[in-house]
Amino acid sequence: MSEDGSRPDYLTIGTVTSPHGVQGAVRVFPHTDMPDRFRALAEVWLGSGGRPQRQCRVESATTGRKLVVLKLAGVNTREQAEALRGTDLLVPVEQAWPLPEGAYYHFELEGMAVFDCAGRLRGTLTRVYPGPANDFFCVSEAGSGRETLLAAVRSVVKEVDRERGRMVVEWPEEYGHAD
Repeated sequence: MSEDGSRPDYLTIGTVTSPHGVQGAVRVFPHTDMPDRFRALAEVWLGSGGRPQRQCRVESATTGRKLVVLKLAGVNTREQAEALRGTDLLVPVEQAWPLPEGAYYHFELEGMAVFDCAGRLRGTLTRVYPGPANDFFCVSEAGSGRETLLAAVRSVVKEVDRERGRMVVEWPEEYGHAD
């Protein structure tokens, strides 16, 4: 989400983790379930916190099981690649790949009203935390401001309505609160 609560202008698709070799290639941890998107990139923005700082042409991309190796124009030495460690790779939101049915970009979910199956407003989804097996939704509870983490799985998330900006979830009382 952007600072004003609207949809972001850019999506972070990966983060540079380290140099790869001595000719300026970088290893990238992908923030996408579709790492093949890197092979289709002609350009990418370098930045941090969802804010682009400079545009860079992609010369080549190789995808692996957990990492992507990119060669960026103008990055020709290991030292230049090392200087990019921790830098995010961003694309304009208009270049976001279409998702399969039932999948959503985090920015589409953040800010949604969260209701339980009985129709009671439980709070607002404030953040999505990626997890190794599934994501977790952080819900700021209505009235108290306490935060509850919900597993983003089909058995918990019953309905997502983008048009109305709301979702219905199974609200098990045994979920602990994030303090």
